[in-house]
Amino acid sequence: MGTVEVTIEKIIPGGLGLGQVEGKRVLVPFTAPGERVRVEPTEEHPQYLRAIPVEILEPHAARREPPCPYFGTCGGCDLQHLPHREQLAAKRGMVTDALRRIGRLEIDEILREPEPVCAEFGYRNRIRLSYGPGRRVGLVRRGSNRVVPIERCLLMPDAWNEDMLPWLKTLPTADKASFRLDTDGRALAAITGHPAIRGRVTKRLSALEEKEAPFPGALGVSVNARTLWGGSQMEVHLADHRFQVSAGSFFQVNYRGVARLIETAGREAGGTAGGVLIDLYAGVGTFAITLAAGFDRVIGVEIARSAVHDFKTNLALNGIANVELIEGPAARVLPRIVSELSTTSGVTVLADPPRTGLEKDAVSQMADLGPDRIVYVSCDPATLARDVARLNEKGYALRSLEIIDLFPQTAHVECVAALAKN
Repeated sequence: MGTVEVTIEKIIPGGLGLGQVEGKRVLVPFTAPGERVRVEPTEEHPQYLRAIPVEILEPHAARREPPCPYFGTCGGCDLQHLPHREQLAAKRGMVTDALRRIGRLEIDEILREPEPVCAEFGYRNRIRLSYGPGRRVGLVRRGSNRVVPIERCLLMPDAWNEDMLPWLKTLPTADKASFRLDTDGRALAAITGHPAIRGRVTKRLSALEEKEAPFPGALGVSVNARTLWGGSQMEVHLADHRFQVSAGSFFQVNYRGVARLIETAGREAGGTAGGVLIDLYAGVGTFAITLAAGFDRVIGVEIARSAVHDFKTNLALNGIANVELIEGPAARVLPRIVSELSTTSGVTVLADPPRTGLEKDAVSQMADLGPDRIVYVSCDPATLARDVARLNEKGYALRSLEIIDLFPQTAHVECVAALAKN
């Protein structure tokens, strides 16, 4: 099939524009609703086509020149061709469509209009880089495993672009490199590659003067999971609390966004009148610790060993006495909690599962617990819609839904949903 013309109806998950040609759906990146586009099909499937834009015949009124020279080549961003407000409108459409199509729910009256929570660039605290031929360092090319060499990433802070990336380029070639920044802009650098790389980096670090840092703001440098300089943990300050985060523990990539996430989840959890909070998929304790003052008792549930270690450390760091941690998967731990608390009033469940959402058993077990409310933090509208529908069948109705835009320029969507007993 040669080039065809298509009108883009909406943006769907993945940041793809959706149109129709001869009754078949056409998925086109880097487009916007209402645009008339000439596209070239690249993949044909029974129900849809994938295509690339060849010419924008009728552009969206707000279409802009993408600020990043790597946009469209690097696989990191999806929506730079649209201003931030238009990106938020597209994300609202994705959430509304998922809840309607998968959850069979109309949410226009309860979905709050999304607002920016941070600057649209420079907000990330974590990046993962790859090495290409000729010691080139960059990001993975969209749709392949080839490397796009970069001079800067607009999603990262200026200090990283000006100090940390240039330092990395002076090191011997490896396979991968990652940086994690704390709330003060200091960073842990982790490099992986052939075993010989450790000796080469060690030699470079040994040439440093006493108390000289490898790069401005360095907290630690590791190679193949072995710390060669500094430490392997950082401390994050959020919502008037301190959090130790180890190199292997998950933490959100947008600190200002996390602050809004904590504020929103806390408001929906309603922790001002005591009761019990169950924090499922608790991570390093971000919600459990920041919301603990509003509850008589908090029970965190987490399976990842690194996060469990950090959770315990963070309880001590913050002097929190009313939080306990149970290690294990949510679906295995919940029956134990149900047996203990099934007759307890004033129970709230907060769940922040991975992209795959709640295990089916966990949905039933949460309903068996009979909490007054459920606060669901989701990073995928499709699994959110599925799980809200399942909870609805168990007697819980969706009362409010808010988009927290943790990932400007990308199609990723973070939501906070609040459900209560019918």
